[in-house]
Amino acid sequence: MNKESTYFFMLSLLFIYFLGKPFYTLAQKHNQNVWLFAILGVVVYYVSSIVAGIFLGLLSVLMSLGFENMSETVLGLFTIPFGLLGCWGFYKLLEHKWNKMIQVEIETIDEIGRNPDQE
Repeated sequence: MNKESTYFFMLSLLFIYFLGKPFYTLAQKHNQNVWLFAILGVVVYYVSSIVAGIFLGLLSVLMSLGFENMSETVLGLFTIPFGLLGCWGFYKLLEHKWNKMIQVEIETIDEIGRNPDQE
């Protein structure tokens, strides 16, 4: 393992913590399984990065962009924004879904005990 790979690995460990933490607190706020969604947030980051890497590879082959001469670390740095974008989208999706669930529950609770003839 060379020095560049070691730095990239340490950066990945920091990403795991800083990506999992918001999902953990969001799931905790909405009474969901906290560890499941913290791990899912990290998985979404890596899947988004892999998809972006495949896309960049195909783009390089089709358009002769010259990515084959770059090191793996540089290519990994190219995929970070795509992974972060995928995580952000998943976070917003969960937040919207769970906020909507709370609103429906509150509306249902308010209707308890009302006489249907009063309306």
